[in-house]
Amino acid sequence: MANSKWAATHTVTRPNILLWFYPNGTVLYTIRITSTFACQMDLRSYPFDTQRCFIQVGSYNSGHSLYGFILISVNQIRGNFSCLKMMFIFKREFGYHLSQSYLPCVFLVICSWVSFWLHIDAIPARISLGVTTFLTIYTQSSGVRVSLPPVSYTKAIDIWFNVHTIYIFLTLAEFAMVNYISRHYESSSGIAPPPQLTTEPNKYAHTQSKPQTEFGFDAISASVQTTDDVTTTGAQRRDQSNDDDETTKVVAPRSLRHVWRRTVSVVIEGRRKAKTIDLVSRVLFPVSYLIFLTIYSICYALPE
Repeated sequence: MANSKWAATHTVTRPNILLWFYPNGTVLYTIRITSTFACQMDLRSYPFDTQRCFIQVGSYNSGHSLYGFILISVNQIRGNFSCLKMMFIFKREFGYHLSQSYLPCVFLVICSWVSFWLHIDAIPARISLGVTTFLTIYTQSSGVRVSLPPVSYTKAIDIWFNVHTIYIFLTLAEFAMVNYISRHYESSSGIAPPPQLTTEPNKYAHTQSKPQTEFGFDAISASVQTTDDVTTTGAQRRDQSNDDDETTKVVAPRSLRHVWRRTVSVVIEGRRKAKTIDLVSRVLFPVSYLIFLTIYSICYALPE
């Protein structure tokens, strides 16, 4: 056996050897052997791969022909052969990897998309969801790759795990961008609580509405003792003071209210942009993922 890596004969309970003599002088000699053969496998399509392994049987003392072997096949092979080569075709079962590797990855990616439907201010929920799914898929991919031999090329299952890891990472990156945009507009606007608009009457209104003379009497009693010109002058001063109070009470709150409205509009604009990113992600991520599944199935999953 030319490509045997290890071989041993069975000796329990006695050497497993059969020696049979035919009446015409033919001798049949058989022996039971267990052997491990080398097989060059191509794992680029793993776990959708089909492997072809060979067993090569040859003579140990002659390099020209196989003495005692009769080659039988559909197509007659004639000639002098020094080695008998048998080929075995192995098709890998896909059910185990479907339930242990592929379906869990699909569910993890779909779970990470729940973050797009959560509120922008639900920071702990979105972070915990993204980090948990990311660590889960990384642990799962590491467990699968440990059982595979290290090769210099990329396997189909490596592409599967890498793409799903990238999708979950992009979900985290999308949340970071949404959160940054929302907070950036809030910090740049310098948002503050709205000004408290006072509706209480001026505490000096009763004093100004009743102007006093230098002797402390009310303007009504003073007007009896004074001329009409003095009464008219006091009324004009009272009207002027009331106008000044109205100007002081109305103009300042209007300016503060204008600043507050501009600040709120800036914050609303930032939240609107962040919400738009979430809305686009709700469509972009599933559509691109379906395109990936279609291409992956055509390249690897479909039968040869």
